Amino acid sequence: MALSDLLAQLNVVSCDAQGVLGTGLAPCPFDWDRIETAEFSSKNFRYEDAQDLEYVQEQQQLGNLIIVRGYESFTQNTPDPNINTVEGSGFKQVMGEMPTEFSAILNNGVLNWKALRSLNGKDKWNVALYDVNGNKIFTQTKSGAIKGFSLKMLFTGTYKGKEGNNPSNYTQMLQFADYTEMDRMQWIVSDNLDFDPTDLDGVNDVEITIDPVGAGDLVLTFAPYLLDKTHLLMGLTLPNVFVTKNGLQIIPTAIAYNLNINKVSVTISAAVEDDVFTVDLRDSALSGSVAINIAGALYKSDTATVIATA
Repeated sequence: MALSDLLAQLNVVSCDAQGVLGTGLAPCPFDWDRIETAEFSSKNFRYEDAQDLEYVQEQQQLGNLIIVRGYESFTQNTPDPNINTVEGSGFKQVMGEMPTEFSAILNNGVLNWKALRSLNGKDKWNVALYDVNGNKIFTQTKSGAIKGFSLKMLFTGTYKGKEGNNPSNYTQMLQFADYTEMDRMQWIVSDNLDFDPTDLDGVNDVEITIDPVGAGDLVLTFAPYLLDKTHLLMGLTLPNVFVTKNGLQIIPTAIAYNLNINKVSVTISAAVEDDVFTVDLRDSALSGSVAINIAGALYKSDTATVIATA
């Protein structure tokens, strides 16, 4: 597939639009007040292929897209334009339009809140949005490239813990950088996507610890746990495990789970004293990946290091 496949998806309305003079706006509106999922990307990222679940998850694995789900509300707070009234005639003039602003509320837990706080910044991100009906909206540059809306500011505020009957929550503020991008908005209706917003999810962080290694050992044993520290990452295969020795990649020959101790072992050539081993998780079939895909769920690990002893 290619960019032409993506362009063929745009603004194709397939929900009884025949009686609306071809505009398609009445039967298929994008619901700005019921945003389900946001898709953040770097300022320079451009969508270059048809939008399907495989493409989105692959871009997540490459670190190009960050998915945020579970918005409980998504409210537009755009100020009214600056309007001047001419003295005498009373004619009004629009002196300037104000940037589009949204305020959103989430309640996805403390770890998710911490991760979103790390995204805070000015002029760092673009965003594409999915509404509750599964429609996707983004914008198009004057040159024809497809991208998310430029954000002047992305800010996730203070975490508010549960108080009586009031649930915990936190607010995220988004200010769009260029109101003219709204004039160039593009959308893909849900019927032309092979996934719903609920099929998307963020990347799960994994922390790895490696058991001590001695000279002559033929295995590296490590524990890959999710951040809650109670769930062992299941389903790893050899292509998921990236091992280096003294800075050079080595290819383990076998992998095994030992559920009695909740750890994973990979077979290596005999270790030598002072060998430095590292372990992290990657997708060997996807060059440049920073996350792996196991049964449709995405995981990203830190890098753990151990030095072989005598």
